[in-house]
Amino acid sequence: MERFTMNCSLAGIFFEYLRFDFHLMLSSHYVEPGQSVQFVARLTGANSFQKYLDCSIEYDNANTEKLTSHSTIFKTQRSFQYPGNYAIWARCKIPEGTFQTPLKNTYVECGLSMSKLQISIKELNITILNPADLVFSHRYCFPISYSLLLDDVIIAQNQTKQVFDEKKFLLNAFEKVIFKLNSSMQQLVDPGIHNITLLLQNNISSVIYSTPIILIEEIKNFQVTAEEFVGFHPHYFIINATISQGAPISLSIQIKSIESNLSHFNASLFCQRECHSMVVQPTLSQPGMYKVEAIAENYISQSSSWAVIEALPQIYNVYISSPKPIPSYSRNYVYAFVRGDIGDYVMTIYLQGRPENHSFTISKLEYDHKDLPSLPFDARSYKLIKVERVLYHIGMQQVTGFIRNSKQSFPFVGWVDVLETSSCLENLRIRDGNYRGGFENPLKVFDYLTFSVDFKFTCKNMSEVRYKWLVFPVATDMDMATYTYEVEFEKESFEPELIIRADTLSPGLYVIKVKVTSENVTSDVLEGKLKDYTLIEITKKKLHFVILGGNVLQSDNNMTVLRFVSSIDYNKYHRHISYYWFCSIKQEELPTRTVMGKIQRKDSCFDWHTVWVTSDHVMEISMNELRQSEHYYIRLIISGPHYDATLADQEVVVQARPAPIVNLKCWSNCGKYFSPHLSIILQLECDDCLRRKWTLSPNPGHQLPLCDDQEFCKLNASLLNPSSNVTGTGYNIHGENSSVTIFLNALSSHSSGSCIILPRMGSAYTTKFNVTCAGYIAGKYQLMYKFFLQEKGHRYLLQYGFDPVLYDIILPPGRSSNDVTIVIEICTPDQSCVEENLFVTVVANNDVNDDVINELDAALLSNNLQKIAQFVLVLSSTNKLNQSKRKEIISKMVEYPMLSLESVKQIADVISHVTNNPKLLEETQLQDVQDILDRVESFVPFSASRYDDVNFIVKSCMTTTSQLMRLVRFYPFKNDENLRMNRLGKLLMASLTPGEEAISFETKSVDGRLLKLNNHVTNPFDANTSFVQLSNLQSLITDDVINMEIFRYNSTSANFSPFDLKVDSVTSVSITTGWRDELPISKEIAKNLKLEFSLPQQPDKSKIWLRVKSECDGSACRSTAIGSAFIDVEGDSSGAMEATILNIVVGNYEGRVKKLKMFLTLVGQVITMARKEFDKEATHYRWTTKAPFVGFGSYNVTIRADLGPGYYRAGTITSAVFSVWALQCLHWFDAKNGWKDSPCKAHEDTVSGMVVCQCGHYPVTRVVWTQGHKRSTDDFTRAPSLLASKLLVFPNKLDYNEISSNMWQRFLENPIVLSMLFVLYFLYGLGLIWARSKDRQVEAEDLCVEVPDNGPFDKYRYIVTIFTGSRRNSGTSAVVCLRLVGNMATSSAHVIQHHTKILNRGSVKSFLITTSECLGDITAIRLWHDNGGHSPEWFLQRVVVRDLEKNNCWFFLCNRWFKHVIDHVVPAARTKDLHNTRTLFPLRLENHLRDRYLWYAFYGMRPWQRHVMGRIEMLSCCLMITLMIMLTALMFHGNNHAQQGLLLAVGNYTFQWWHVAVGIESALLSSPATFLITTMFRRSQRPHKSLLTDSKSVDDEENNVNDEQNPVSHHLNVADGSKEENLKLELFHEQLPVDNKTHLRVKPNRETSFVEVAETSQHVMSEDRRVHHHQRKEATGKMNQKEKRKLKKESPKTEHHDESKIHHRLKPYGKSRAFEVAGTSQQVLNE
Repeated sequence: MERFTMNCSLAGIFFEYLRFDFHLMLSSHYVEPGQSVQFVARLTGANSFQKYLDCSIEYDNANTEKLTSHSTIFKTQRSFQYPGNYAIWARCKIPEGTFQTPLKNTYVECGLSMSKLQISIKELNITILNPADLVFSHRYCFPISYSLLLDDVIIAQNQTKQVFDEKKFLLNAFEKVIFKLNSSMQQLVDPGIHNITLLLQNNISSVIYSTPIILIEEIKNFQVTAEEFVGFHPHYFIINATISQGAPISLSIQIKSIESNLSHFNASLFCQRECHSMVVQPTLSQPGMYKVEAIAENYISQSSSWAVIEALPQIYNVYISSPKPIPSYSRNYVYAFVRGDIGDYVMTIYLQGRPENHSFTISKLEYDHKDLPSLPFDARSYKLIKVERVLYHIGMQQVTGFIRNSKQSFPFVGWVDVLETSSCLENLRIRDGNYRGGFENPLKVFDYLTFSVDFKFTCKNMSEVRYKWLVFPVATDMDMATYTYEVEFEKESFEPELIIRADTLSPGLYVIKVKVTSENVTSDVLEGKLKDYTLIEITKKKLHFVILGGNVLQSDNNMTVLRFVSSIDYNKYHRHISYYWFCSIKQEELPTRTVMGKIQRKDSCFDWHTVWVTSDHVMEISMNELRQSEHYYIRLIISGPHYDATLADQEVVVQARPAPIVNLKCWSNCGKYFSPHLSIILQLECDDCLRRKWTLSPNPGHQLPLCDDQEFCKLNASLLNPSSNVTGTGYNIHGENSSVTIFLNALSSHSSGSCIILPRMGSAYTTKFNVTCAGYIAGKYQLMYKFFLQEKGHRYLLQYGFDPVLYDIILPPGRSSNDVTIVIEICTPDQSCVEENLFVTVVANNDVNDDVINELDAALLSNNLQKIAQFVLVLSSTNKLNQSKRKEIISKMVEYPMLSLESVKQIADVISHVTNNPKLLEETQLQDVQDILDRVESFVPFSASRYDDVNFIVKSCMTTTSQLMRLVRFYPFKNDENLRMNRLGKLLMASLTPGEEAISFETKSVDGRLLKLNNHVTNPFDANTSFVQLSNLQSLITDDVINMEIFRYNSTSANFSPFDLKVDSVTSVSITTGWRDELPISKEIAKNLKLEFSLPQQPDKSKIWLRVKSECDGSACRSTAIGSAFIDVEGDSSGAMEATILNIVVGNYEGRVKKLKMFLTLVGQVITMARKEFDKEATHYRWTTKAPFVGFGSYNVTIRADLGPGYYRAGTITSAVFSVWALQCLHWFDAKNGWKDSPCKAHEDTVSGMVVCQCGHYPVTRVVWTQGHKRSTDDFTRAPSLLASKLLVFPNKLDYNEISSNMWQRFLENPIVLSMLFVLYFLYGLGLIWARSKDRQVEAEDLCVEVPDNGPFDKYRYIVTIFTGSRRNSGTSAVVCLRLVGNMATSSAHVIQHHTKILNRGSVKSFLITTSECLGDITAIRLWHDNGGHSPEWFLQRVVVRDLEKNNCWFFLCNRWFKHVIDHVVPAARTKDLHNTRTLFPLRLENHLRDRYLWYAFYGMRPWQRHVMGRIEMLSCCLMITLMIMLTALMFHGNNHAQQGLLLAVGNYTFQWWHVAVGIESALLSSPATFLITTMFRRSQRPHKSLLTDSKSVDDEENNVNDEQNPVSHHLNVADGSKEENLKLELFHEQLPVDNKTHLRVKPNRETSFVEVAETSQHVMSEDRRVHHHQRKEATGKMNQKEKRKLKKESPKTEHHDESKIHHRLKPYGKSRAFEVAGTSQQVLNE
């Protein structure tokens, strides 16, 4: 603004002042020579006076460009050819002055690049400590700042040349830069080759140039040495070259034969620095004398040396061991493992002072050993020499000796263990996945490794097992561990488990040794001793971390401080790592070497300053200190002695506009890499955000709708790619937003494999199962396998470790379909896991083998936690786990250390199963269990990141706690356990996010709900499933998280009642706020919360029947309905009188009731206690009154309904529903140590009819009790509130006379009911007649038929059972023949059906066939028929053949028609055919329908089923089922007016969906009674003597039969591959005749899962054979008179042999044996 005067001749107005603005803007402040720069000048405020102004832009006081008079904006471009600082002005001249803008500067600087600069350095070999110049040359550029580093030492920094040389610039000449390297600088490094780095930079760009530089030192005292004797190829020996000083050094070594002077080895070695000792490892292929010549030289000196060596076969290692500890006074082997060169040797070994010589030859360099003991090296390169000797001294015995070659002797020392008796420890092995004797690939330690052992323990009960772990560093896997270098452990070394952490050992190979000993505690005698080894490798690892808050973070420019923290646990790693924080405005300027960050850089966040900020674990930067920029890039580099340097970046975007401040937190599965099988929990923190949005990339714009408007987002890893970005954006009330992005990278997964369990079927508690996994590979890291037993959605850990197998486990019986689920979790070291589920059929078995208990005892004595878990998890439901055994298990768990999350998991699982019957535990054990739970609680938070494993541990602890609550003990213990449930619930909620579905937990004594809420969750409670409702949650609406834990305790299982009052249920409610640091809500907030909790059991409702009466006169009718009921208020209702509520509901959905009156009177008095009148018509009438009773006694409820004008038929009945109950709502009061009535009251919901306890405010528990048990301050401030209820229902009396008269009146009015009952019973009577006739018909049939063409002297017997199919026309009328084909012989043709049709549809017939000799194994049967009769076709389903002499059995599956082809040969079925689902399913289905399903079995039952349940019984059960369904359906009759739902129409009939529901409910309600009566019928049958009972094997008259006719016991073993075949065995035996005294027993074989059928039988003989026997006795004169009379009486039967009937019910079905049979020989016909 300038002052001037202007003469306006027209207006005559004088202006003294004029205001206007002139702005100058530049496109860039820093440009390169020749680069165009745009200038923009803008004139504002001049208006019409612009024509008086003279405006221009001047460049460096030289060039001027004028602004035209009519323009307000001026744009121009200009380039500058020379580097320099150019000043820019914008001026406007006015009549009496000049207006000038502030000075603007444009800096022109050369762009730097390696191609443009062409940097070089004069090659310098500098003698150490001599001052020298470092001369660099490059093309001329201006300006340049120089910094020089020698390795990691800064020599010079920011040296600049400020004078511009135009000539050099135009000629592009070379510029020399000289740096002085004095002796003090050289002393900072050692002599040798180093790296020198030159940093050139200006405001435009920067260049880094690196090159080596040599600091030379003279060589002094050079010497080469080697062993006098060396070995052969492939073994290497060492040549050591040493100097006292000198670097760098070029070393040349040559080995020449002294005899031939030929060179056998040449090597060159260059040492850059620190060359005091140099090692060369050559190898020679031939024996002889050799000379080693060595020359060491550098630029300023040279030296030589030599040595003489001789090549001979060498011995490198000798290891003494034994297959197992040697028992004294017995002959055993001592093993000597020798590693050496090929050659001949002699070994002298001293055992207990006695020398023994053994000559041996090493003929090869690699051996394939088998059955080796555990060794601390790879044994493939060792030769095994066995020395047999008897050792007498007990203890550790030293074994010494030496091995000789032609010129050398190699001494060795070893140790063997000699025990008094044989070791009771066997098969010790570390679970490392290695099943060979020596080492395989070493286990690489990623973070930590957990080692445990397994072994067989057979020691005595008074034995104590001890563990000792040792760790030794080794160079290679072939080297033996040396005790001198043992790594000491403080706590873990004597425990059953060892954890190796990567940060506790230096990188390298280590041998892990475990030594297990068993010592008798009474005699101190060593009973057993074993050892095992494994190899691990500690690698120099990287710490995977991120900078918290996200990878890209948007920030408001109003922020004052930026704070950055890494995800590394500082308290865990701060002693081992170093932090380096850097900040730059360009990401490419962030250093990868920490020293480069300490040089002043142009792009530092603090102008020309170092990008390095701090080395603290937290970095805080004030915004005032930062240079103005839109982007800041943060880098953190972390390094340590055991860790490679790793880095993480974060970008901070500063927004010019005001925006909300956001921050991203990761709570689960965090870090630089995430586990693909776990969920990721993110939190978007924002105080000013009105809403939030979550987006997933690389799919642009792919939103996460489940997370939108949520502070927390839980991501399923299946949604993520291997590399994904998640962005959270927060919006404030003005619409401005800020976002933060996190980069997620998945851990590498392992290759897929498979697991299998064998056998696939077995018996509970007896069958040993094996689980094997194969094919899983995870690169160089070993996989951990965890085997779980899954029951009811919970997993119990059976075994963990690196073994991919689980051997010899027993399993409990399956629950559904007898299936048991085994879950295998295969994890990489970085916890990237996959799962595989296996299913195995385990049949119930109540017997537990004693060997299983012995194995459990051995596991307890040996502290083998994994074996203990495998047995306890299975046996806890059996009586074998008695009180003493549970006590022993608990004592072991108390002592067992909690070292790993897996061991804690197994301890928690074992305790949850041991306490499943808490009544067996004493007070001491209960306290021990509490101590174990305390230890688990304290251990779990340290592994909170593995929340999936933690959840299973916590659930096991909650199960244990709930089981302890079932004990009847003093109440404070219950409250302690309630507090524990509350604490465990908090641990379980760690993986829960606000708004997520609640975690449910349910046991016999507690039902729990855990949920997290925030201000976006309006109603988290489901009215149908939640037993607690909270209203006025708005009082808790904050940005914080609301945590709710709700537990309902079953009063019958968890008795919370003190001595003065019993309650029905107890509800525990805990409300806190906060995500991890949970805080209780305040009393002020609690007052605004209204809480109600439902009852576990609602009061029953009763009906009052109202009888309708109509009174009519000549003109109109008036109708009323009256009903009454009686209520007894008894003496035990004391204390609840004031809380009594009478509730009556009368429905009027059809609109019949116009007015209604209700009365309550005391019986015997006319005084009305209460009444209620309704004068208007309504859909229903409800009368609820409180405390209507004055005392004990009987009360009458009367209801009178006015139905208005109209006539109703006499006897019409309607109903009313009423209930009378008293409810006490209680709250636990600590000061009283009992229940208190306030602040909750009884309430009935008028809509749902539910009775609840309603609290005016949420009661907060704050008071500490007395009773000797004080809560801690933390406990009582966070204690959950305990609420209880006590419901008392008053019974009502029924007027049976009224009911009876009404009932019969209704029956007479509705004759359909009587008619239906008459028809039902009439059909039942007809069914009885038919059923009895069928039963008699079956009883008359033969169970087993002897074919008529059996030879009289054929003694070899077969039973053939033929199953005819159930298809239509399956039976046949043709003559059917059968031939048995064996591998030794073939039977004759036998006719099994002739004139009489016995092979009917669905029939099962057994035939006795005899042969003269054994046929061997029956390989096939041939069946054919003559295609005769009216229905010759035949469908044969299957055939069973049994050899009664050898008790073998064969099955033949036919399933074919004998129709077009009438001759078939059926081969014997194989095992896999019998186990095929297509075979078993139809057979089992048919058996179930025909034998078990009542409605079908009544018609189609098979003959033997009558011994279990006859047709009459089945018909009676069907009648009972029909009546039960009718009765239960009657319960729902009359409620159709209240039902609404889907209307269905089928033809002319319409029905509602609730009709179907009533039918289903009726069937379910009638099922228990049906099952009970059916079972009673089945079990009431007398045993069938011919099948399951034993009787005398022979009749009295047979006692004198000779020895060859005596009964013989046989055993028939049949594979139990299927229940169908077992059933077929049973069906066959049912058909054996009663009179032949053949008895069969069917029982399961526990050991082999086979069915053993034991048959004790007299030889089945025909009647004529027995008569011939008596005739022989008569001929010899040995028959008495009684026998003679019997023979005379029987002789007519034997006169016509062809027509005799054989053996009572073993009847032939034809009278003549001479009939034509196709294919039957004439000899058979004659017989």
